[in-house]
Amino acid sequence: MMNKTDDKIWNKFFVFIIILFMVLSFVGIIDSVFLTVEHFKGNPALCLLVEGCDIVLTSQYSVILGIPVPILGFLYYFSIFCFAVFSFVKRKEIVLKYLSVFSIVGFLMSIWFVYLQIFVIKALCTYCLLSTFLSVSLLIFGIIFFVNFRKRNDGIEKIQGTKE
Repeated sequence: MMNKTDDKIWNKFFVFIIILFMVLSFVGIIDSVFLTVEHFKGNPALCLLVEGCDIVLTSQYSVILGIPVPILGFLYYFSIFCFAVFSFVKRKEIVLKYLSVFSIVGFLMSIWFVYLQIFVIKALCTYCLLSTFLSVSLLIFGIIFFVNFRKRNDGIEKIQGTKE
């Protein structure tokens, strides 16, 4: 078994990663809700750092199967947030493990949308780039957790003699 010091360190690490997941996904929720409201209001979104939000958000790529992309983003970030909260409240590490794997979906979608913005639409959207940053961050922290989760569980199995 792991000693109490190792367990305390792991618990702090687990809580830190969960809080990061909650904060990043909450920012993603705010970003996607804002973009959804702007989509349905029909107003061009004010770009803060780059120009082209209105071009990106009104392009043919801003809707997938009749669903505005920001709604899909909201569903992604809301799912991450809810499962992170569940993992935190119930202290279920396994949920965070699966969230770490699920973060790959957001990362791949973000890469696709950045490709579309740069090479197809030829315009950038600040809010979309924020979402990309959030997705990449979730993936990075998910990988960090996943690697440490495996190391920890492999160590426990070796100590208990269940793994050769």
